[in-house]
Amino acid sequence: MCRPRPPCSTDLLGFSKLQLMGQNINVIVPQPFRDHHDGFLRHFAETGHGLFIGKTRLAIAQSKAGPLIPVWLSLREAPPTGDSTAPRFVGVMQQVQSEESVLIIGSRAANFKIYAACAASMEMLGLDAEALQSGQYSAAAWFPALSARFKAQRRALPGFN
Repeated sequence: MCRPRPPCSTDLLGFSKLQLMGQNINVIVPQPFRDHHDGFLRHFAETGHGLFIGKTRLAIAQSKAGPLIPVWLSLREAPPTGDSTAPRFVGVMQQVQSEESVLIIGSRAANFKIYAACAASMEMLGLDAEALQSGQYSAAAWFPALSARFKAQRRALPGFN
């Protein structure tokens, strides 16, 4: 559950404090990670082990407007409150200052769908934020070699012509 502290939620991600308060943190986790995020938390609750907990890592946050924001994420476990024994976490994000472009592209099984992109990538490829969020883009359209390789591999499979 989110309990945002400005300015991150307002300046960096474009959400107001009220828009995030009480929401699942998945609202700022881009696809395809969003679909697995609750499982990561369950795994940590069951095992006490997580890839991000207790570390500072490069991560990607989803802004309200759609583009991805590369961030340094420091995530720590917080002590339980009241009668609850459920794990709680405190995360601190800082935007990565970089000229690098970011795309999150699905696998062949997902037809190389572009799940998310930073503002620079969206501008460079001419992507529309609403169309991106609705899953209308495939990386194969911009990377012909990727598309050709996929088609060649698919033709090599029995039952595909």
